[in-house]
Amino acid sequence: MNFDWTVIWRNAPSLAEGTLLTVVLTTLTMAIAIPGGIVLALMRLSPIRAVSAASAGFVEFFRNLPLILVVYWAYYVMPVAFDVQFSAFTTGLAALALNVSAYNSETFRAGIQSIRKGQVEAALALGMSRAQAVREVVLPSGTSIPVRLDQPLSTKHDRAGAPFVASVAAPFSRSVTPAAGVVSLKARLVGAGGGSS
Repeated sequence: MNFDWTVIWRNAPSLAEGTLLTVVLTTLTMAIAIPGGIVLALMRLSPIRAVSAASAGFVEFFRNLPLILVVYWAYYVMPVAFDVQFSAFTTGLAALALNVSAYNSETFRAGIQSIRKGQVEAALALGMSRAQAVREVVLPSGTSIPVRLDQPLSTKHDRAGAPFVASVAAPFSRSVTPAAGVVSLKARLVGAGGGSS
């Protein structure tokens, strides 16, 4: 079996562009999703039931929803439902940020809950307020290693779904709106299903 390396050299600009896109999307996603995950984790741990329930609903919704469906919904459905339309890059970034924030929140929540109560009590005994104890003791320990090492790698792989929007939109992107694109794609899928039966 002979591998044709010239394919790589001929497509080097496209591969470099894809690599740059991966790095940019991963960096921007984590810049949004790390603080977002911390906020969601703190909301989930809130004694206020409505706040905790809102965070739990957000997290469970986006953790159980396929990422590609979020991307597709944002690109094709939002313009019709809310008259809001984003570029393919912005759509992919928003979908990744929502998805990764939901996963980060559970990682952060587990880390925060793993902190021993004695550490907080020691901070309070030193004269810290509860807010200072959370900021200076709980958050640095509970949000340090797991997300910093694991989640960016996972996000890098998840990012591969973002260009799907552009590839699907390409056949009808010249003169067709996203709303019409949904109809066109639905017709193609129905036609394909009818032809295979």
